[in-house]
Amino acid sequence: MATTARPTLVHDRAADTLTDTRDGTVYHPEDGRYTAADGSGRTLPTGWHRTVGFANFTSVLTSPAIRGPFLGVLAWTFGCAGSGSTAR
Repeated sequence: MATTARPTLVHDRAADTLTDTRDGTVYHPEDGRYTAADGSGRTLPTGWHRTVGFANFTSVLTSPAIRGPFLGVLAWTFGCAGSGSTAR
């Protein structure tokens, strides 16, 4: 038995949106995910993502909530790697 596959999402390059062909829901990029423009809070499943560029790298340096833990783990990682100790 043969089936015909049809795309369920169509990308509008000019508007940078994805439209669900089944129900007409338009999704736009928001905080790295495609979110329904109707305000319902629905998002596309993981796999449909939006490139955020250097925003994540910038937040590591500018956000105290991220910077503190990140620098602590980074120092611990290099400290353990530089000590030459191995777990056996």
